Amino acid sequence: MRRRKFLMKQVWRIQQSQSLIMMAFWVMGLPAIFYPYIRDYLDTTMGITDQTIGLTFLGFIILSMILTVGFMYDRIFKLWATQMDVIVHRNQYALYRFYPKDQEKLNRFFLPLARAVQDLTGDQELKSSLARVQSWVDKGSVSRPYQFRYDK
Repeated sequence: MRRRKFLMKQVWRIQQSQSLIMMAFWVMGLPAIFYPYIRDYLDTTMGITDQTIGLTFLGFIILSMILTVGFMYDRIFKLWATQMDVIVHRNQYALYRFYPKDQEKLNRFFLPLARAVQDLTGDQELKSSLARVQSWVDKGSVSRPYQFRYDK
């Protein structure tokens, strides 16, 4: 279990740093690809003859283009807005509430399968568990597993 948690933490770290690493690859790789095509333009129009300065200049241009597209995605086109509506409309303190898709999955797939298993085995514990889960699905929320008591 320790190894698994350690590996999962490393995978999470890699995924979190992936955007920064990919940004660095784009900024370093694309100027090297495009520099031979625009070298003459930089030399004649802007007077940049040093290759290092030209690559750095081109890297800043590509970085600004990538950040501009990200800004437009986020602020102008608001392509994330529909995903955020779900978060805003859901009560963040009601973690025990079901999403509608979860209710449908339980009603259509998991509960009938569990009922078929219960019918085959005749397990009374499974029957009581099924009744409890069915009541949760009907209400749309899980009964709270614990209640806070403030005794003075």
